[in-house]
Amino acid sequence: MVSILATTAAFLLVLSVLVIFHECGHFLAARLFKLKVDEFGFGFPPRLFGKKYGETLYSVNAIPLGGFVRIKGVAGDDPDMQRDKDDRSSFSSRSPLVKIVVLTAGIMMNLLLSVLLFSGVFMLGVPTTIDQVTEGAVVSDQRLVVTNVGESTPAQAAGVMAGDVVLSVDGAVDPTAAELQEQLGKITDAEVELEIKRGDENIKLSVTPGPIQYGDAGYIGIGVGIEDVVTARYGLVSSVAQAVKTTLVITKQIFVALVNLFLDLFLKAKVSDDVSGPIGIAVLTGQVASLGATSLLQFMAVLSINLALFNLLPIPALDGGRLLFVLIELVRGKPVNEKVESLVHSIGFGLLLLMVVFVTFRDIGNFF
Repeated sequence: MVSILATTAAFLLVLSVLVIFHECGHFLAARLFKLKVDEFGFGFPPRLFGKKYGETLYSVNAIPLGGFVRIKGVAGDDPDMQRDKDDRSSFSSRSPLVKIVVLTAGIMMNLLLSVLLFSGVFMLGVPTTIDQVTEGAVVSDQRLVVTNVGESTPAQAAGVMAGDVVLSVDGAVDPTAAELQEQLGKITDAEVELEIKRGDENIKLSVTPGPIQYGDAGYIGIGVGIEDVVTARYGLVSSVAQAVKTTLVITKQIFVALVNLFLDLFLKAKVSDDVSGPIGIAVLTGQVASLGATSLLQFMAVLSINLALFNLLPIPALDGGRLLFVLIELVRGKPVNEKVESLVHSIGFGLLLLMVVFVTFRDIGNFF
């Protein structure tokens, strides 16, 4: 029960930070161009309470899943929307350039948040391996690494490679070199399960030790060494530089993944197994939060990039869908009829909800 509550709390906190940061981008851009913001909501209706400051109602709502901003004149968001070319406080009356800036501001804020979070990660310290422990370095872990694999040996036959990190041998986790030798020495001509880490992948291999020519123990034909893992901390400037670089790399990776996801969806009518809904993300958030602050910050940074790029997709009701209508306005020289645009966004929102419901039910089957 405590675990479920902790997972739920962590998920709601992470989601709220990401979404509120996104909505702050729209809010600040709207205020920059003197657009009227009718409401800045924390959570989703029904409304619990609210207070008006200036022209904007700041509300706290019952469903704690992020938040929203209602800007005057945004199709689908403003129920009283009527285009008035002379009303400079209305989104609909402004130039395509202003609309593009306001619509992309949320996306840019999520990317900025990712840089800030990754900067925090690099300042707190990230685990890295070194060949030699220098003065002042703090060893946080030691790993047993395969340094070489003999020709025509059981290890080579099983697929063990130099550089593999030994995670466990026959269930004994994180063995030392002596423990590995002792464990293998007990077995001859029987399979041993060896779990290794190769890059980012954990692999389980079955190895059958053979007899050593001058002894009774079994062997698999590998040399091993100790690799020290230290926590590397960066200064402010270096942290920001590393954070920008990391954000760009991950943005590219997620963009490619999203393109492939929607190609599968539209060409094969298939939702990838890698897609998670609210329940799946909540479970992952709880798991990551249990690993500590650094892991949680990294996870939030990656989620923030996901949110930015997902919103950029040209799907009605998303920022990207609204940007598509602005591009159509640029080509046509006039905006699309507001009723037509509102209807398209409503349909898009409904389809997004259906996809969320589908993925949520699949998550329930996967996690419960």
